[in-house]
Amino acid sequence: MFLKFFSDENGATAIEYALIASVTSIVIIAALILINENLTGMYETVRDAVSGALGR
Repeated sequence: MFLKFFSDENGATAIEYALIASVTSIVIIAALILINENLTGMYETVRDAVSGALGR
C-alpha cells in the first residue's frame, strides 16, 4: 500500500503547473514594479511639458 502511494504521480503535473504559474506571477509583478517608476517619471515629464505649453 505504501509503495503504491509513493509511486503514484497523478498530482505531480498539477504541482509542476502551479510552480510554473507562481514563478511567472512573481516575475510579472517584479517587472511591473520596475516599469512603474519609469512610467511615473515619463508622465510627469509630459505633464510638465503640457502645463508649460498651456501656460499653467
